[in-house]
Amino acid sequence: WLKLCSVPSSTTTSSSDGRRFDMRLARAALGSVVQSIPVNLKNSGFRFHPLWLRLNDPGKFTKNRQRLFEISDVVRNPACSKVEGWSEEDAGLRVSWADGQRSLFPWRWLEARTAPRRLEPTLWSGSFRRFLPELSYEDLASKECKLRLAVSLAMYGIVLLRGVPLRPGMVEVVGNEIGHVRTTNYGAVFDVLDLGAASNNLASTNCRIPAHTDNPYRDPFPGVQLLHCLKSAPAGGATVFSDGFAAAAALREEDPAAFALLAETPHPFEYWDPELNVYLRAEVPVLTLDAHGSVQRVAFNNRSAAALNGCIDHLEAYYRAWAKFDSISNSPERSLRVQLQPGDLVIFLNSRIMHGREEYAPGGERHLQGAYVDHDAIRSRLEAALVEGMDLAPYAAHRTAAEACLGALATQAEFSYGEGVDMLSHALQAAHCAETRGEPPLAILACLMHDIGNSPQARSAWEEAGRGKPEMMVSSADGSIGFRHHEEIGALYLESLGFSSELATAVRLHVDSKRALVSEDPSYMNQLSQASKDTLAQQGGPLTAAELEEFRRLPGADIALRVRRYDDMGKARGCEVPQLEHYRSLILEHLHQQSST
Repeated sequence: WLKLCSVPSSTTTSSSDGRRFDMRLARAALGSVVQSIPVNLKNSGFRFHPLWLRLNDPGKFTKNRQRLFEISDVVRNPACSKVEGWSEEDAGLRVSWADGQRSLFPWRWLEARTAPRRLEPTLWSGSFRRFLPELSYEDLASKECKLRLAVSLAMYGIVLLRGVPLRPGMVEVVGNEIGHVRTTNYGAVFDVLDLGAASNNLASTNCRIPAHTDNPYRDPFPGVQLLHCLKSAPAGGATVFSDGFAAAAALREEDPAAFALLAETPHPFEYWDPELNVYLRAEVPVLTLDAHGSVQRVAFNNRSAAALNGCIDHLEAYYRAWAKFDSISNSPERSLRVQLQPGDLVIFLNSRIMHGREEYAPGGERHLQGAYVDHDAIRSRLEAALVEGMDLAPYAAHRTAAEACLGALATQAEFSYGEGVDMLSHALQAAHCAETRGEPPLAILACLMHDIGNSPQARSAWEEAGRGKPEMMVSSADGSIGFRHHEEIGALYLESLGFSSELATAVRLHVDSKRALVSEDPSYMNQLSQASKDTLAQQGGPLTAAELEEFRRLPGADIALRVRRYDDMGKARGCEVPQLEHYRSLILEHLHQQSST
């Protein structure tokens, strides 16, 4: 860089947003050509090509980002992209050009183009049901709800809208509220119901339909699909979804050669209705990749898959790859089963989410209405939010569950039950003891959450599940000492948020672990605090020999016993340990694992 330009002065200044940088005034050395301009952004060095800067001068664009000059004119005139000098100012990088023009590139503008923000898709499996994003039709008109919809579709590919009025045609109303309904040969709205022998489309029967994407024979294909439930079948007929991106990732890991065949071989898809003079055909690979090799689109439809060129050398290998992808996509562990109820409307990306249906009784009343919407209007809300620098993390389904859990844990600071410390301090101490002794994340989280059943949120979930109103246990010496069956209440609450059954089991068994340890080792009773002794009496006392034997056989009993030991350690007054925020990443990681396994 020093060979290309001279630096006559250097001072230090602060920008309006608090950034500090060196004021550098640089002028191109006589006769030299500046190949790049070095800039430090967010403690990282970047070198910008002069031609790139001149072609993207933000001062030469309209408000809607339309260029006010011709690219070719700049390319043809070397003086347009020849740098005379530049300076780093409070407002940004200022460049002087050989043709007499000057350009200003704001720091935020440069930062946005060196590291453009984007949302990476979160891959999921059938266990994602507990995280399925749900929105209310009543909120749909709001800007915030539409943005939440766009974020959820970008991350997960699917959203469930609740409370849509039970009127035919509402799917079109919703479609035009969130975007623009696309009219096809099926019309703006199509009906999905059993027509029996009169049907010439598998969708209009009661038969099982494997996971697929719709209309791969169209170019452009429908980006977003909507299905509104007007009537549900008394039995069966559940809509089944599969994450096509997750299935593709599994195929790529399991059989890279099969993945490559599906990504590199264009497959023809066809639809023909001679009575209406409709013939649609498009050739597209099952897996379309972007420039970085990531899956951008899945096109998979057994019914409309037309004949490949019968002379290709890899025909058998290709169809084996097709069958393997089919098996992965339709496997039970990857299938998200949703029994749509009247008023439910599911919105999903047709480029990613494969959908199907379970069989139901012939002539059943099941009635869905569907529509297709172009993706651009929905996606534009997300892109605008990213450009504006909005924090979209709170919209993530896993983040919502984590925040709910952290909120429930925080309420425990207001509850003391005779241990000499409040319940939150007790939980944090127990978790810290487990962490410092090298316990795995599951045990640490179980220690943190073992008493969460005492929280108002968990107790409300218990009542909403029809389990009754939790009863407070009372000690004559210490007063309130926690809620009866709080271990069951906590386990139910954690499972409702999407935590693993293993974690819920450790929480559920932590009371019986105390009873087991007392039964096994009578001297253990002397190690208990008075509050623990009081609760033991109200929790059934020591296990009988038969109960102890049965407890030892339970899956998760070992970890529950360890949790109980840390439970006993976490009762010191004035002990300084990491607070709730320390465990946020551990909670989020656990929740992510549950939706993808």
